[in-house]
Amino acid sequence: MPGIIDADTHISESEAMWSIIDKDMYHRRPVMIKGPEDTLYGPRNAFWLIDGNIFPKPNGKGSFRLITPSASKLESSRGDIHLACREMTDIPSRLKDMDKLNVETQVVFPTLFLIYLTDDPALEVALCRAYNRFLAQGCAKAGGRVRWIVIPPLKSIAESLKELKWAKENGALFAISGDAPFRDACRTHDRVYASVKLSTLLDRIMFDAAIGAFIREQTLERIDEIREQAKEAFEDRMYNVDDEWGDVEMMVRSLELEGEPEILEADEDSATVEIRFQGKFDAHLSFDDSSSGVYDSETKSTMFMERRRETQELEEEFVVEVKVKFEVFDPDKFEIDEVTLEHPDESYSVSTSRWAGYPWK
Repeated sequence: MPGIIDADTHISESEAMWSIIDKDMYHRRPVMIKGPEDTLYGPRNAFWLIDGNIFPKPNGKGSFRLITPSASKLESSRGDIHLACREMTDIPSRLKDMDKLNVETQVVFPTLFLIYLTDDPALEVALCRAYNRFLAQGCAKAGGRVRWIVIPPLKSIAESLKELKWAKENGALFAISGDAPFRDACRTHDRVYASVKLSTLLDRIMFDAAIGAFIREQTLERIDEIREQAKEAFEDRMYNVDDEWGDVEMMVRSLELEGEPEILEADEDSATVEIRFQGKFDAHLSFDDSSSGVYDSETKSTMFMERRRETQELEEEFVVEVKVKFEVFDPDKFEIDEVTLEHPDESYSVSTSRWAGYPWK
């Protein structure tokens, strides 16, 4: 989906973020407080209480205004963007909003963390960890379309480097810092991009977005090959009958593509892509009819007198994981390396139609 790169979007930090703060700091988590609307603060009447201070401070000397918390009268009455989209608690809805605006990729910056929140290094580490994990979890559901900026706890360089390492393992990571030693430390970590200025970061994001578009486009060019391999994998397995002793053979009638390929992970020459199909197939059941069983007292075993067969027309979502190899922007060097049917898996089973009142076939 070619479109716009929104390089300056923000999250409104919420109580959901602080619910995952480290247990030993949970009692010091940010707490939301609200005041009446007839004060100096007017409709900006919700605040975070952090380490004895309130954030934001919308009026008075040294004041500053933020869109968090969303519970203020001003923010909660907004009709332009749904609350769950702003707080990144509903990623599918956020993606739908992006589609409406023809936005291919968003880069999410913090809001509350634009301000220094505490002088306590231990508390800062806990706050940053909660933020980074919340963003990583949300962006992981966005198929590479929403990217996040890590917040390092800069009062502790050792803890900052731990956060960079963790972030590297949990999605693409970008860090902006004017501190040269900090950037030098980042460069020892693969996929940690330390930039002295935003323009350099945006160049990298645009390049990554172009690679993502290339991978999705070339994967779709080979969708028939992937569909056929998924079909063969499904039909080659032997499945069980749920409520009788027997087995099931499958015959796929159609696999219709659902949505676009989702890039699960990618590097400079390979990627893992998830593809979903809506599958329609015939399930051919063959099983011993338990109602025809006769117990043999001599052999102390049950013999089934009738073997039943039936066919059911079923539908199921197929989830396929595809590993690809490529040379960047060269379609001739793009190849499907491995196709794995993740769902339905080997444990999939089918119940007989006996209890649904269907006639035997």
